[in-house]
Amino acid sequence: MSSTDDLQANARIRGAAMDLFGKQGIRATTVRQIAQAAGVSPGLVIHHFGSKDGLRRACDEWMMAQITATKTAAVSGGGAMEAVFRAQNQFRPFYGYIAASISEGGEGADRLFEAMRRLTRDMFDVGVPAGILREPSDIDAMSTVLVALTLGATMLEGQLARHLGGEHLLDPEVMPRYSITATELFTYGIFADDTMLRQIQAAFAKPPPDGL
Repeated sequence: MSSTDDLQANARIRGAAMDLFGKQGIRATTVRQIAQAAGVSPGLVIHHFGSKDGLRRACDEWMMAQITATKTAAVSGGGAMEAVFRAQNQFRPFYGYIAASISEGGEGADRLFEAMRRLTRDMFDVGVPAGILREPSDIDAMSTVLVALTLGATMLEGQLARHLGGEHLLDPEVMPRYSITATELFTYGIFADDTMLRQIQAAFAKPPPDGL
């Protein structure tokens, strides 16, 4: 098999795995099912990836590389949002895969969460100097909370999309409402001023009341 054939088989296997993992869960999906969907033998799957977990790691790494390129461009300035919108259909298969990976828990979920947290942390390193993002007071906590919020939207994609007029977040009826509202939230917040923030900061600066 030529190197080109190897790359094509690798991509077919990875694509089939992400699709099946997203549709029926990672634990429930077998190497044989992935091989059948990719049009290859189970032995070739093992040859390329070593095991199902190795294949899952490869899916994580490939997906994060695509997300990293797009997200980093989005916070670097220079009209990069055009590239983001062109990439939206490419991200469609990621939603089910991410939801399945996180919901099943375990080491794989931890690994993916950490990869997304590192990416979010890196986005501040790009976005703050570019003047796109403000530097938070606790950048590690901010990165972690943002990933949790993003994963919540991903795992509740069906419910969220239906309330916004479609079935998937990337539907043309849904994506503008979701993107504009999320960006409005991150741009302006929901509190009229910093009163609530100052109260929370002051509360945590004091020792807890007796009995709590």
